[in-house]
Amino acid sequence: MHVAALEIHSYKSFLRTVILPFSPNLNIFIGPNNCGKTNVLDAIDFLTHPQKDPRRLHHHRAQLLLTLRLTAEEQELIRTTELVTALGRNYSVTMQDAHGQSLPENASGHLSSRIKMLTYDDFSDLERIEEDYTLMAERHPERFKQMTALLLEHFPEVKSINSIVDVDSDTYGTVAVGAKSITIERLGGGFRRVLVMLMYALHPDYSVVLIDEPEIHLHPGLIKRLLKIFNSGMTNQLIVTSHSPLFINAYTIPHVYRVLKDEQGSHVYSLAQQPGHLNQQRLVQEINADNMELFFADKVLLVEGVSDRILMRGLIDRFYTGPYDIKVIHTQGKTNIESYIELMRIFHIPYLVMLDRDALSAVAGQFGMHVGRHPSPDLYEQLRARHVAVLDNGSIEQNYPRRYQRKDSKPLNALHAAANITPGEYASDAMRNLRTIIDQL
Repeated sequence: MHVAALEIHSYKSFLRTVILPFSPNLNIFIGPNNCGKTNVLDAIDFLTHPQKDPRRLHHHRAQLLLTLRLTAEEQELIRTTELVTALGRNYSVTMQDAHGQSLPENASGHLSSRIKMLTYDDFSDLERIEEDYTLMAERHPERFKQMTALLLEHFPEVKSINSIVDVDSDTYGTVAVGAKSITIERLGGGFRRVLVMLMYALHPDYSVVLIDEPEIHLHPGLIKRLLKIFNSGMTNQLIVTSHSPLFINAYTIPHVYRVLKDEQGSHVYSLAQQPGHLNQQRLVQEINADNMELFFADKVLLVEGVSDRILMRGLIDRFYTGPYDIKVIHTQGKTNIESYIELMRIFHIPYLVMLDRDALSAVAGQFGMHVGRHPSPDLYEQLRARHVAVLDNGSIEQNYPRRYQRKDSKPLNALHAAANITPGEYASDAMRNLRTIIDQL
């Protein structure tokens, strides 16, 4: 069983209807604090476990529709529908098959029991962890062996697992980390989270696992190893929220959902909602894995090369006075810029592109503009209105003082200039183009 789709309307921060298609494997929700990404997990949890806290539903117009696709053994397409009366204090949760027929109560309970929510506090619920761990070991020994093998393969710090929990004693069992054997309650927060997440991700008694910020307490290296397992296709369906760029790469971008909030409530943007725009091959070939921080930026400045990025990053750090978090992303050449722009548009990430003068004809042609022998200032302004800033006098080297360009390496020159350009030089006419670009951010 997996969540195929969720429709939300007037639930918490989702004031307008949002329809979300899901991957049967990994789904990653990102966005600023208080944007509503955790409310997606909460909506799924509410529909399948409404008795936990009915007060979560408070808007009189709230409507939620959860579509679950079952395995071959379960056969049917199930819909879980939440309907609300006047004040939201009374509600009904009904489960229907694909033909609109209500399911028996025991079927509803079975489906609900297969969805697991992991919040921060759940990682300290050692009694529940013990129970689920023991059931996995006793009922599903092959899956348990797979979990152990994956843990030892991807996390060599864990030398062995004698028993994460010991049901025959009053203490929880031991885990060998390095040369020491320690009980799980004394295990560091990071490794405990890894053990618990891996157990539920592979636990046959669950089909869908909701995890709020799995990266908490994890070193970046642990996050990368955990993501490799999460994205392997061997796990239950995982729906997670995250603030970590490490959860995003060319292979996971199709399963990333960017949540933003404005006066009209929360909105979600993803490739899954716009299929066919960027295929997997283009993402792998053209999107640099080191640039995934762009998904967490307030605004992005796209540049062609490394020296462009070094200089603009340094100038922004020193002279930009605006309120936004600006990321400077180099695309490794003009040919990849189109893919980055499409990515920005799909995920609603504000951006500005900086290009050398030699790209003018090509970029103007994309917008149906005629360049001519002597391009007019209006042409550059029209391009700027379309989020493209072309350096009208050449490359970036023509736009900062020559006295900083004494090395054979353009990146070294840019690094030297970024650290030493004076406020007076920055305000000079020689740096007008770069200053105008930074002011536009």
